[in-house]
Amino acid sequence: PSGYGRMNAIFLKYLTAEDASKSLNALLAKTVGKDERNAIAIEHNTANNALIVDASPQDFEVVKKLVGELDTAPQQVLVE
Repeated sequence: PSGYGRMNAIFLKYLTAEDASKSLNALLAKTVGKDERNAIAIEHNTANNALIVDASPQDFEVVKKLVGELDTAPQQVLVE
């Protein structure tokens, strides 16, 4: 459960962990100041399709919410 340490995992259903970690790390590099850059670290685990997040409990909740909004089923079209 979140709130008990800095290391947490987020298991993904639709996004690939590698793509998600690249996007999130690029976003963090643009928005977080140099002093705060080490406050959040995100790595991917391909075997489990999961993100490993090293962050404070408050920062983890923000990352978890964002990932939850992004990890949705892609829209599909049926062509007959």
